[in-house]
Amino acid sequence: MKEMMQLYHELADQINIIGYSDNVQAARKAQVTAEQARQQGHKLFALFFEGEHHFFLGKFEQAYKLEKMAAEQLPEVSFILSNFATVATSLGYYDEAFDSYDEALRLDPHNTHALCCKAVALSQIGRDREAMELFDQALLLPATPYYWQVLVNKAILLSRQGLPMETLVYLDRALEFQPSNVQILNKKGTNLFHLGREEEAIACFEKALSIQPDNDQTLRNLGASLCRNNLFRDALEFFRRIPGPVLNYDDLAWMTMIYDHLGDYDKAVSMAKEWIDSLKELDLPIKDAEKYLADLTTKREKKTWGDF
Repeated sequence: MKEMMQLYHELADQINIIGYSDNVQAARKAQVTAEQARQQGHKLFALFFEGEHHFFLGKFEQAYKLEKMAAEQLPEVSFILSNFATVATSLGYYDEAFDSYDEALRLDPHNTHALCCKAVALSQIGRDREAMELFDQALLLPATPYYWQVLVNKAILLSRQGLPMETLVYLDRALEFQPSNVQILNKKGTNLFHLGREEEAIACFEKALSIQPDNDQTLRNLGASLCRNNLFRDALEFFRRIPGPVLNYDDLAWMTMIYDHLGDYDKAVSMAKEWIDSLKELDLPIKDAEKYLADLTTKREKKTWGDF
């Protein structure tokens, strides 16, 4: 039984680590693991991994039902309790989540995943001091597959507290473990930009793009950084490369500004209209965007009359 639990613990860890960068792949591996557990007659572990499959697909209610059943019938398995707590947190069931995290940590005080995820949950409800204490506690434990993620999450919390230099220290430590992690490189680049170290920030985004050329967040970050350096034509190329059929409202705002600065008012007006539509769909304020559209329309009309 102990060897079986250790095997499933390791598989759960692998799935969680994959999920930090690729939810679809994590969901796929969880589904395969559930099927294998079922074939071995380990029905409760199959139930848990089926829940993880739904969790990484964003189907939190289904994940909650399945993992709650597994947790109730396997109350001595720390990693199931901590993963269930993460699902409960995703649904806003914080009291239930904290109870499950605490029981997971009572069973296994070295459960780094439980410490890290509980800290994230605490920070979500404004209990930053307690969250920071848990991150520090996790970092004192022997290195685990989650160690770099603890460093990243502590960096995120430090950034929210307005401590960019301290944030950079922990991002650099995380990169020692994950030098090709595009997510961390993007966070580091953004932090460098806020510190006024623009050339280093752009170099960081370029490194991330060399690793994953179609990463939409990297393309956005690099495009926005170039815009802030008035390199609008270069920035436009990166925004155009963002994959997917629909740009988000931030993309549309940047592209509106880019076409405005390039003097292409027809495209600027068109982008501004799409930007406003995107804001309306999300019930976000449109007043500033509408004012910008009016200014662009005036510029376009003046240019048209100037052509005669």
